[in-house]
Amino acid sequence: MIFNMNKRGQIALFVIVGILIVGAVALFVMFQSGAVKAPVSAEEAEKIVAAEVSPVKDLVTGCVKESYSGAVVKIGLQGGYCSPVPVKYSQLGNYSVPYLVEKSGTSYINNILLLGGNGATISKEIDRCVDMQTMQTIMKCINNFKSFKDVDVKATGELTWKTTFSGTDILLDINYPITISKGESKTTIEEMKLNIKSGLLNAYNTAVQVTNSEVLTQDFDIDAYSIKNPNMILIERQGAPEATYYYLTTIPQESEEKYNFNFAVAT
Repeated sequence: MIFNMNKRGQIALFVIVGILIVGAVALFVMFQSGAVKAPVSAEEAEKIVAAEVSPVKDLVTGCVKESYSGAVVKIGLQGGYCSPVPVKYSQLGNYSVPYLVEKSGTSYINNILLLGGNGATISKEIDRCVDMQTMQTIMKCINNFKSFKDVDVKATGELTWKTTFSGTDILLDINYPITISKGESKTTIEEMKLNIKSGLLNAYNTAVQVTNSEVLTQDFDIDAYSIKNPNMILIERQGAPEATYYYLTTIPQESEEKYNFNFAVAT
């Protein structure tokens, strides 16, 4: 009887030891596979959160830039206006080409928009072209920040921005409240800046000179302008019974891409 009791005790001990070994092995495998993560200190969590600030900003600005740049391209193809343009225009394929110079009685008027300021401006027209579908594309690109695995990233407000111009650059002041957290460590992002190199400004400045000349003399000297401004822009002019069409194409400077700006002048 004593022998049996001792034997049963040894068996029970072996079973307990076996369970402990299996549990230890299982925990080791789980740690190695990442199924269970060791807790991090407050200092480590703070460093992890801080390291993700720039990647979060890069994701947002990259997604905005991709969709916003499409609106900038469309604006140029439509002479500074988003569709439908509020002035007289000709439909050329998928684009509405506006009459930036229209006849009013015996004189001509200039319909070219200002870049910024009050009233209708090119900056506001660009924002008009960034419609609900475009915003959905931006949000799909951001994808609720699911690409970030080591921290919790959440938007706490709406994405908005303000467009301004500087030299040949388009500047976006982006406002998008975001929190990045890990454990008790948390930081907040609200403002981001996006600088887009674009030929829009060079094309626009040329369009201003063309339209001003056409309003006054109905005769813009392409050759003289090209000699005075070499390697800047190509100007094509096509005559038609109802209007003269101008197609401006910038010659890329630095990191710019070529930019097209189209418009019509009433004859």
